[in-house]
Amino acid sequence: MVRKLLILICLLILPSAAMAQERYLIAYAGFAGFQSPLWATKELGLLTKYGVNADLILTPGVDAADSSHARQ
Repeated sequence: MVRKLLILICLLILPSAAMAQERYLIAYAGFAGFQSPLWATKELGLLTKYGVNADLILTPGVDAADSSHARQ
């Protein structure tokens, strides 16, 4: 009886610890005020507080020189 209870406890606890943690990438296109909620959640540690493994990534836009090369 004790052995079955121990096996049941192990089966319930171990899978939750062995699950892979997902990593999210949050992209933003520039420095503007409307992106402040993204920075605030990262700087205040709210993402880690609620178990979200995420990184902020700046994805700059295309400048005029690059867009002219694309048209050729």
